[in-house]
Formats: sequence, C-alpha cells, structure tokens
Amino acid sequence: MSNAHQQIQNLAEAVRLIVADPNQGVATAAAALGLSYSSLYRLFRNLVGLSPKRYAGVMRYYRLVGALLADAPAGGLALLAASKAISIKPMRAAISGVIQTSGKPNSGAI
Repeated sequence: MSNAHQQIQNLAEAVRLIVADPNQGVATAAAALGLSYSSLYRLFRNLVGLSPKRYAGVMRYYRLVGALLADAPAGGLALLAASKAISIKPMRAAISGVIQTSGKPNSGAI
C-alpha cells in the first residue's frame, strides 16, 4: 500500500472518529489511529487545510446549525438567530475559521 493511500485511510478514519464525537480530544483520536498528535495534525493540515481541532470545532457548529435549523421558524437562519439572541457574524467566522479583528484576518486557530 502506498504512503498516499495510507494517509487517505488514516484521514478517513480520523474524520470518522471526530464526526462520531467532535468533543473527543485530538490526542485520543491520534492514539486510536496509532499516530502521534503531531502526525495527525500534519495529516489534517496537509490534506484538509485545517487542524484536527479546528475541524472538530467546525463539526460541532454544523451539528448546532443542523439542530437549530430543524426547529427554525419560517424566516431562515437569520430569524432563528435573532430569536435566540445569536450573532450570525461570529458563528460564520467560527465555521469559516477566519475571525475579523481590526480588518485583518486572524488564523482562527482554536
């Protein structure tokens, strides 16, 4: 099996573990795969473009948004957010991984 194929398999398994429990620690997922934390981090950064911790955060937000949309009023996400006193801008920033401060993009690292 090629190194690239093994990396894809490791990534797929890591994604499965993180999606199953986005609150689990990255070190726990790495250990379950027999990888070091730094190896899993590099794998995610190289193939996904996000750190595993950021990816887990995005998955948590997707679950939150999905749960909210299941109960969304007939005005969409903005109306739902307003009814729950949630600001859309920070939520979008968290999902995208970019937080705007002083007009300069931040790495958004978690």
